[in-house]
Amino acid sequence: ALPGLTRTVDAARPLVRALHVAARDLVPVVEYLGAYRSEVMAPFMNVAAATQDTFRAPGARDALHYLRVLIPLTNEGPVNQPRRLPSNRHNAYMRPRALDRLPYGLESFDCGHLGNPPALPVAGSAPRSCDVMQPWSLGGRPPRAFQQLARTPP
Repeated sequence: ALPGLTRTVDAARPLVRALHVAARDLVPVVEYLGAYRSEVMAPFMNVAAATQDTFRAPGARDALHYLRVLIPLTNEGPVNQPRRLPSNRHNAYMRPRALDRLPYGLESFDCGHLGNPPALPVAGSAPRSCDVMQPWSLGGRPPRAFQQLARTPP
């Protein structure tokens, strides 16, 4: 059986080389998705939670399911602003589980816009202080404010 196994392993070398190249690109993606596993799963769980409620209209035989959604309306949405408002707390590169801080105020990518003049008064309550998100590390690489995926070295 050993000569047959040797021929099989020798024949599989091109496949293994091709898979190794693909895996070098795939490993960083899997690491990234692993860091954000809560954020990846949340939309699937929220669909069930948003559609589970029912309503039975008076005289109706069957109950109807309806979609529960919350549409945030702020003074930044309906009109275009010439500059970011000082009440804006943007962060397109949130760290994993960043929404856990929602009751205390989300971290911002930067706070350089706080000196901008407010074009409109703040709708609702004014945001808390502007806290800048600290750099974080992924896969043993140096901490960064936003992560860049790079091919795994051979």
